[in-house]
Order: sequence, then C-alpha cells, then structure tokens
Amino acid sequence: MDRECIRCRTLRHVKLGIKVRLPGGKKLRSRIPLVLVVALCAGGAVVALTGKTPSAGADFVPAGHWFYDSETQSALHIDGSTAQIDSAGQVPGRPGSQVLQGDTSGYVVGQDGGITMFDQSTLAAQPPQPAPDDERGLAIEAAGGPYLAYRNAGKIARLGGAVQLIDVEGPFGDPVATADGTLWLNRTDTGQLCRLRKDDSSVSCPASAQPGDTGGMTLVGGKPVFVNTHDRTLRTVGDDGEGAAVPLDVPVSAATRPAAADVRGRIALFDPESKRLYLVDPAGFDPAKPRERPISAQLPPGDYDGPASTGDVVALVDKAGDKLLTYDHTGAARDTKPIPPEPGTPKLVQGGDARVYVEGDQGRHVLVLDHDGRVSDVPAAGRPAATSTPPSPPPPETPVVGSSPQEPPQQPERTVVRTERPKPAPTPKSTPKPPPAPPPTVAASPPSAPTQVSAKAGDGSATVSWGAAAANGSPVTAYKVTWSGGSSGSVTMIASARSTTVQGLANRKAYTFTVKAVNEVGDGPGASSGSVTPVGTEKLTLSRGGKCDPEWDREGCAKMRVVLSGFAPDAHYDIKPHSTDSGYSNEGHGVETDSSGRASFSAFDYFGVGHTVWVTTTGDGATITSNRLKWTGG
Repeated sequence: MDRECIRCRTLRHVKLGIKVRLPGGKKLRSRIPLVLVVALCAGGAVVALTGKTPSAGADFVPAGHWFYDSETQSALHIDGSTAQIDSAGQVPGRPGSQVLQGDTSGYVVGQDGGITMFDQSTLAAQPPQPAPDDERGLAIEAAGGPYLAYRNAGKIARLGGAVQLIDVEGPFGDPVATADGTLWLNRTDTGQLCRLRKDDSSVSCPASAQPGDTGGMTLVGGKPVFVNTHDRTLRTVGDDGEGAAVPLDVPVSAATRPAAADVRGRIALFDPESKRLYLVDPAGFDPAKPRERPISAQLPPGDYDGPASTGDVVALVDKAGDKLLTYDHTGAARDTKPIPPEPGTPKLVQGGDARVYVEGDQGRHVLVLDHDGRVSDVPAAGRPAATSTPPSPPPPETPVVGSSPQEPPQQPERTVVRTERPKPAPTPKSTPKPPPAPPPTVAASPPSAPTQVSAKAGDGSATVSWGAAAANGSPVTAYKVTWSGGSSGSVTMIASARSTTVQGLANRKAYTFTVKAVNEVGDGPGASSGSVTPVGTEKLTLSRGGKCDPEWDREGCAKMRVVLSGFAPDAHYDIKPHSTDSGYSNEGHGVETDSSGRASFSAFDYFGVGHTVWVTTTGDGATITSNRLKWTGG
C-alpha cells in the first residue's frame, strides 16, 4: 500500500476539534480525545493526532478489540478500559466483515470468508487470501492464534503469515481457549473431548463423553469443563482424561449453551427453549467445599445470542428486540441497553481482554461491556459525511481593467446575386412529448426463500442442497441452514455456497432441514427439505483414554477408549482387545448401545509401549475390527 499508519499513546485526554481528509477526498470531522491516535495517511505521508510524527517502530495496542467500519472501509481499535477508539486505518474489506487480533497482525474476515491480513503497527494490508471453507468460521482470539473454527466441516484455521488448516476429523462444538493458548472442544459425532495446543498441528483427544451427547465446553477458574446437557452433568477435562461427573441439578434442554467462562465461579447456561438463564455452582468438583443451589432467571421473550461472560456479569443479545441484557452472578438483572439500529444482525463477541463487545453488522456502533457491568456506546469515530456538493457554474467572464470593447473588423463589400426559388410548404408544428417519469424507488427487503431445497442422508450425516434466493434489492450475504428431528442445530454458509454436509447426526433418526437467505436488511423466509434418516455403517474407533487403575499404574499405562457407532440401537455387544504382544490376553468388556446405535467406554489398562493394539466385536454376523493404534508412552 502507498500509505503508512502508526499508532501512539498519550497520557492526557484533551478535547480537540479535528478535521482530516481521507483518501478519495472525504473529510472526517469529530470532537474526540487526544488519546484517540488515528493515523490517516495518503500519498505516503503520516498524520498523527498527537501533533507529532511518530516513529515507524511504535508499538501496537495489545489490549482491547478491533472492529470493521464498512462505510469507511476501515479497521478500528477500541481500548476496552476507556471505551475509546485509539487506532484506525483503511483496510480493504466488505460490509459485515469482522476483525480478529493476533500478536502483531490483524485479520479482516469478510462475509464471503476471505481473509485480509494487516500489520497492527503500520496498518499495511497484504493481498487477500481466499476462504479456507464455505462455512462461516467462528472467530477465536487466543495465544498462538487467532483462529477460525469451521465447526460443521470439522476444521480449524490458524491465522498467520500463511493460513494453517487443521483437520479435527469431525464436527465439533464451540471451542474455549485457556490462558496458555490451548483450544478445548467437544466432538459432536464421537463424543471425544479434544485439545489443540498453540504450537501443535493436530488435535489430540484425552477424554470422551458418550457419542451423541449434547453440550459444550466452558472454563471454570481457567480450567476446561464439559457441560453435558444430555445426562445433565459436569466433568472436568485435562491431559489425564475426564474427572468424575457432577450433577447440574437444573432441567436444561439439549440445546442449552454455556458461556465460555464462569461468572464469579458459577457456570452460566442459557436454555433457548425455556428462555431461562441458569447459574450453576460447580463446587461438587471439590468435596470439601459446600455447594450452593443453582440460580434460575427467566428472560423476556426474544431471539437470543449468547451467553458471554466478563467474569463478573453475563450478557445476552436479543436479536429480535435489538437489546443487550446483562445479569450478575446472583441472577439479578443489571441492565437492558438498546443496540443502536443499523442494517444486519449485531454480533456478540468475547474480546481477548475478557470484555464483551456487541458490534453492529456495519460497524457504525460498538457496545462495550466492561468487567464490572458498565456498558458504553462507542460510535465509529470520524465517519465521513455521505454528502456531495454539486459543481458550481463557471464564473462570468470579467473584462480586463483599463480596456474597452473592440469593434468587430470591417468586412469588404460583396455583390450577391439572388435567384428566386419556390418556398417550401410550412411544416406543421408538433408538441414534444414529456420525458417518461422515472420508475418508483423500491426499498430493499430481505431475500426470498431459496429454491429446490433437498437433503440426502449419509452415515451420521446429511448433505443439504439449495438454489439461489432472489436478493430483493440487497445482495445475499449468507445462507443459514437449520435442522430438527433427532437433534437440532444450525450452520451459516457464505453467499456463494449451494450445499453443505451436516455431520454428527444420529443414525436411524429422522431430520428435516430448513435453509434461509440473509442480506443486510435481514433474514428471508425459510424453505425446507423432506424428512431424511441417516443410516450408519458399523464402526469401532479406538484411542488412548485416561489413567490406569491404581494397581496397574506405571509408566506408559492408560486405558483404551472405545467408541461404537452405526450399530443396532439398544443392543448388547462384547468388545475384546488384542495386541501384537503374543502374551497379552483380556476377556473383554460388554456394552449397551443407545437408541441411536452408539456407545463408548474406557477399559483395558495397557502399558505395552511400542506394541500395536486394536479391538473387535461381532455385528450382523460379521467380525468388526477397529483401527490399529501404536501404543506410546503418553
């Protein structure tokens, strides 16, 4: 780029009237604090609002949150502690883009999934990179990242100089990030609880719930916990596997969502079916600590996104009413803040500084929820006025002072001989037709329903296809696919997508899929497929499980983790382990499948480092053999 933008810091707030000319001739007028250091550059020159020319080595602002202003094509940074914009610069992007913050670089992620990286110190942008997947990625800011999680596709993109795409090998729920940069996630198909360390190029799964269990990950005191909404329990998760189950003691539905972090030690859960917020004391993890009763708060009717936690308060966004609702750790309502109107759907974002940010879809306003529950409205500072001045008519010619008008030059006399010609008949005068009236202006509206929606069942999956929806005056920005039946869920796809494969479905359960198109005005009506029923192939999956029983505990010892899928529902199977160690023998373990033909368990303490192990069972009259696993020391 031919410009450079540098950020600096000042120690005082001084109100100034500022007028800056943006590239393209637009003007920016605002009365803003001097701490707002916005370097708006054109033609290679640097302008800083401190009144000094900063050095090229100025540090980037590590805290706070970046967002994207679609009108000015700018990335702006908010200092969360002051709720002030302290940096901004023009970066190419599209309406509805989101900005992620890394250590030294930022990333503008468009609604089409494309990624533009820029330097946070200079705001110099790199050429855009194509979308890693057609699915709209979930943004996660963490050490070693940031990341985009493609939950249905089973992939995680680690953003950096080059995008690194990591295969999770199956669909998963919303990840959470610990302080050391480890991502923890739950596989929604196998039930495995997996981690991705900040320097790893693949995931590992030290623990597992039952296949088909619903729920999600959260952090309690910075440590990962799996909230199982199927059996309504909590389990700690770590490198050594999962801890003992602790009952939730609240009647949550399978669709209940946990906040990514606790609220003063309590786990915040939102049940969209009952519209209730629960705050659960996880003290059962420590038998010496008395456990307090769960708290329940009834929310008003609405379409809610969240919950998100600042550590002291929990936040939800009512997308139907354009409101931010906050509650404290006792379940008491703290505030209801209107979200300034603008086209599109507001985004509820957990910032890397543990604050919560509500971004307008076009970046015109951001609400900042501080740790103590204070809410600040931050407009995009210095938005150029969308006005234009018609060109003025040229000034009249002014005679030069002291001169006088000149007579035209005399022409010599000439003799002209005229001949009489017959005069043509007069042409009848016609009245000119008035110009046609301009067509009436039609306001943009949400898109129409997609055409030809269909679904085809697979093994624990279904492929959903659709045709394009009419845009109705505003381009389609995304397609939302939802499903119901054996389970419910949703995935958002980019505007060019025409199909997606939904993973993690229960076999022998019927599902119906609905697709709706989205533009800046809103969501259009949905169109549904016919009912389809996934049918599975019997499969055994073997992985390393948790610690051995105490009597077998020695170096390299761990249990084998076995997952069954695609088997007959509510049936008994005997699982037998095998090893390349000729002296190994084990009688096996019996297990019952659930109503979807799935089961999982941990058994068979093993410490034969260097050996290869596998398990077998009998299904439909044939022997089913698992994958082969080389046993390691840990």
